[in-house]
Amino acid sequence: MDHHDHCDCGCEHDDYEPIIINTVTDTGEELSFEVLEVFEFEGKSYARLQSCDEDQDEDEDLLMECEQVGDEYVFRAIEDDDLFDRIVEFLDEGMDDDEDEGGCDCCHCHHD
Repeated sequence: MDHHDHCDCGCEHDDYEPIIINTVTDTGEELSFEVLEVFEFEGKSYARLQSCDEDQDEDEDLLMECEQVGDEYVFRAIEDDDLFDRIVEFLDEGMDDDEDEGGCDCCHCHHD
């Protein structure tokens, strides 16, 4: 799904190309995720992902630590509950700031 299909922000989203990652769980299940954003927090990189599985709730994002190793990315679960809560708070504040500054929900672009 292209998150910009119904965007009325006036921005050009024609060049939007989703980044899809495929992974295999410890149990051998293959999963696909769209990378919604990669961001820095407290000196590390994290990614906000959304499942490509049609049965999953579209409003449910997955947060993971993200590290570039060579030309590949390694995603790790965030096991520290306090860290996870701080990241969620950081993201919530950023989205509130985007809305206050005229940004749109789909792409966080800013309008004058």
